[in-house]
Amino acid sequence: MSGSGIGWNQTASGSLGNTATLLSISATPGATRLGGYYIDNPNSSSVYLQIFDAKSAGDVTLGTTAPKLSLSIPASGAANLSIGNGIRFFYGIVIAFTAGRANNVSPGTNCDYNIWFD
Repeated sequence: MSGSGIGWNQTASGSLGNTATLLSISATPGATRLGGYYIDNPNSSSVYLQIFDAKSAGDVTLGTTAPKLSLSIPASGAANLSIGNGIRFFYGIVIAFTAGRANNVSPGTNCDYNIWFD
């Protein structure tokens, strides 16, 4: 785990709603690991960070494709997690934010994210 100051090779940050976005693709199957995240939710209701194991954003249909992880981010709050050795993804990491656990409804306002991985 070298590269970034936090011990992971790559980081991604931005502002996102219900648009599936590819963060990382695994050149070697199983080589991508999610190391952690910090999410800010400015909405007055909870939102869900959907994390998919997929080769491209086009491989994900929100509300139909089952996410590997679906994490609730509290209303008008933030959430963070550092995952020691990381969570393995076979293909790559694709993320999106939705208003429900496994739907395709966009939050009223985009959420800000910082995610680290390799």
